Formats: sequence, structure tokens, C-alpha cells
Amino acid sequence: MVTLTDTEKQELERAVAAAETRTSAEIVLAISDVCDDYRVHTVPFAMGMGLVVLAALALLMPALSLRMAFIATGGAILLAALLLQWQPLRLLATPRAVKEEAAERHAQAAFVSLVAGKTSAANGLLIYLALAEHHAEILPEPGLAARVPQETWQRIMDTLTGELKAGRVMAGIEAAIVSCADAAAAAFPAQARDRDELSNAPQIVQP
Repeated sequence: MVTLTDTEKQELERAVAAAETRTSAEIVLAISDVCDDYRVHTVPFAMGMGLVVLAALALLMPALSLRMAFIATGGAILLAALLLQWQPLRLLATPRAVKEEAAERHAQAAFVSLVAGKTSAANGLLIYLALAEHHAEILPEPGLAARVPQETWQRIMDTLTGELKAGRVMAGIEAAIVSCADAAAAAFPAQARDRDELSNAPQIVQP
């Protein structure tokens, strides 16, 4: 599972600071290694594996006693449950829609905690990344949302998600920071009186 080093976090902090020299909007970067432990989803997956084993035994070994078939099925369920204690495998076994829902919920919570209502011009912007889920969200405050169409943020978000899936995490994040600053600068160009209202350092958020 991807995690960022301290050096990479410092590099991203510098990238946010540099981007904000071109706009009076505030960019906040929030990163989560994983949004949920997804353990609740191991039960149906393990049960499904047991049913697959039971069906295979019925097809390939019809003479097998019912007792042995149930023992083999129970063993398969137990083995699957044990294997799913390994988080990368658990992530693979969790439906994509479930992971996206968890990431979206986590992004909204991070926005409320880190950005919403915290800038004088309502021009804060959250770039949220769920690394394990390969999911990105870009959430603007109302002042910024009113001046920049949602399609602009969606394009940046889609590009960033693609970079995450391709394993180009740092390059994707840095490009997204630049793109968000470009979009924000058109609506909120840098002013001489600007002050830094929100932290430039990446905020590591946990479920």
C-alpha cells in the first residue's frame, strides 16, 4: 500500500506554497492512507469462497460424504477469512463502490474539518486523496465554487485519479496542485495583501 515519506510531504508543502503565490485562494491537501479497514466486507467474501468450494466438490466429487463436504467448506471459509486479515488482499476483495463511498464520506469530513468556513473570502479548496482506494476529491468553498465551474474541478480530479491508479502518486498530486492554482487564479488572482489563512503542509487524516 502506498504511503508518503516525510521528504515527499515536505515537497508537497513547498508545492502548495508555490501555487498559492499565484492566487489568493487557499489550497489544502489532505491525504489518507486508507479510509476504512473494510473488515465487515470479509464475511460475505469468505462465505462466497465457501460456496464455491461446496459447488466444486458437488460437481467433481459427487460421492463425497456430506460430512466431509461441510468440513471442506468450513475450512475454505476459515482460510479465506484468515487470508483477508492481510489488508492489501482485503482491499482487493472489497467492492469498488464500497471503497468509493468510504473515500467520498472521508473527503467530506476532511473538508468540514480543514476548510469549510475557515477563509475570509470563502475561497478555500480541498484536494483530498485516498491512496489505498486510488480515489481523489476536489472540494471548493462556496466563493470559489461560484466562480469556477464544477467541470474544471472534475477534469483535474479525473486526471489525478488516473495518475494514482498508474502509481504516479507524487507527479499526480503536484500536477493537481498546479492545475487547481491555475483554475483558482482566474477567479481569485494573487493580491498584495494576501495572507496565508490555512496550512500548506499536507494533512494526514485517519478514518
